[in-house]
Amino acid sequence: MGGQLQRAIALSEILRNHPHSQINTWANKILAVLSKEISRA
Repeated sequence: MGGQLQRAIALSEILRNHPHSQINTWANKILAVLSKEISRA
């Protein structure tokens, strides 16, 4: 599962730079959640 988490983080980091504001806002929120998952693992 660690590989999936790393891929999700990598994708979210790419989407943070998306020109559509809703997408980069979503990516920032997801990164916060994923970061918590990493710290718990």
